[in-house]
Amino acid sequence: SSSSRGASSMSSCNRRILLLAPLALAACGFTPALAPEGAATGLMGTVRAADPSDKNGFDFVERIEERLGRPEAQRYDLAYAIATEVIGVGVTTDNRITRYNLKGAIDYALTDSTTGAKISGGRVQSFTSFSATGSTVAGLPADASFGGSGGCPADCRRGAQMILKGAEAARYCLKPDPAVAGLLIFGADPMRVAMKRQSAIAALIGPEGEAEMRLSRIAASDLRKDASLLLDATREVGFFPGPRVAFVEDATDGLSETIALALKEWRAGDASIIVAAGGLTGKSTLKTLFEKAPNAVCIGLYDEPPSREEIESELRRAGLAPPSGQAMTDLTTLSRALDPGDFRQTLEKIALYKHGDPEPLTPAEVALMAPATIEAEVDDLIHAAAEGRASDVGLLMRRLEGQGVLPVTICIGALRHFRSLHVAATDPGGVQAGLMRARVFGPRRDQMQRQVQAWGGRALETALALIVETDLTLRSASRAPGMALMERALIRIAMTKR
Repeated sequence: SSSSRGASSMSSCNRRILLLAPLALAACGFTPALAPEGAATGLMGTVRAADPSDKNGFDFVERIEERLGRPEAQRYDLAYAIATEVIGVGVTTDNRITRYNLKGAIDYALTDSTTGAKISGGRVQSFTSFSATGSTVAGLPADASFGGSGGCPADCRRGAQMILKGAEAARYCLKPDPAVAGLLIFGADPMRVAMKRQSAIAALIGPEGEAEMRLSRIAASDLRKDASLLLDATREVGFFPGPRVAFVEDATDGLSETIALALKEWRAGDASIIVAAGGLTGKSTLKTLFEKAPNAVCIGLYDEPPSREEIESELRRAGLAPPSGQAMTDLTTLSRALDPGDFRQTLEKIALYKHGDPEPLTPAEVALMAPATIEAEVDDLIHAAAEGRASDVGLLMRRLEGQGVLPVTICIGALRHFRSLHVAATDPGGVQAGLMRARVFGPRRDQMQRQVQAWGGRALETALALIVETDLTLRSASRAPGMALMERALIRIAMTKR
């Protein structure tokens, strides 16, 4: 009936895989973690699922993290293997299959991250069904997405959209599917885009791929002059065997038709098409093309800090085992304070520094390897004021004045410092959580924690008001000497009764 077809059309691959995830959680003993004040609430944020290798794995890990949270304080490892099978069960008189059963099974093992001891394990099985008639087929991915070998009609590929974000996008770039024709990576930050497309290209063709001429670079300006370049690059046969990539750099909406033709003509064995673009709007024709193409993946990169999983991946790439405890927390905080390229260079510097050192990475070493700033002496001055060392303020001010530091620079630094202290003092999660949110790490974190405890919220508000008033005076038409104004303000702060 039409009602049954309408109900069955609500099914999709993601929903079918979703049915398996809660069963796996229940079998692992995870279900109580989802109940308020349950016996297993300590599992929240402590379980890290193994990196996925296919669409089913991506969906499974995403659902695990939705239920248990990201593994910010990893204590357990979850290994799993997903197997699915599509079976035709409804056959018409002309041998046309009208309904399918999707059988799924997950073999899992939960182990202690430190000792490797197995805590739980087993197998969970379930199934669901879907219709192959009406509008259902338009919502189903290809059978390749299931990891199975048949049963799904050929036109299942219509509407199989892959729009990835966040951790799912990062995982895909580390292990892209060579059976997918095209990948679009776009974002306003060129460094973020460059890093992700480098990861995707390296994963597809390997470290020697470019040297073996299995990478064809096509500039957007050249493709505009000759639209056949991309199609030719996907079809050409190289001297060296192995997968190939046709890479289009700095693409814009003006190339949408050219790229659409290449995706349409793409066949198994052709070079994978990777397209890098800048910031694209919601109405972008290039973005819409990859979102709706049945054989393409679309990844948008936005201004958000890297996840713990991405940091661990970068550490492994730099040859360093991911640390635990406070050192990892400091690296996470540092990743939010630096640009992606600077953060990667910092990780490489840490790996070089720790080469051959069996001792675990410490917070002090993270702070030592962090990029040095020209504001170090300004920070010394502000710390002196925050710790009540009024006698040191004048000496440090004279030194900075001799170096040509402007009073406005000192004022901005003081405002940022005391604002961070205020954030930590008023954070519902406590001082440590507040300092982490304020992106403070290393030995400086301990120093600022003592300052927060000495000041308190109300006194910090008074100090902030004084700094803001001084900042307005410095930026006004007043002829008062700026360094003298700033020195007086910091001395008043240092002498504030707390």
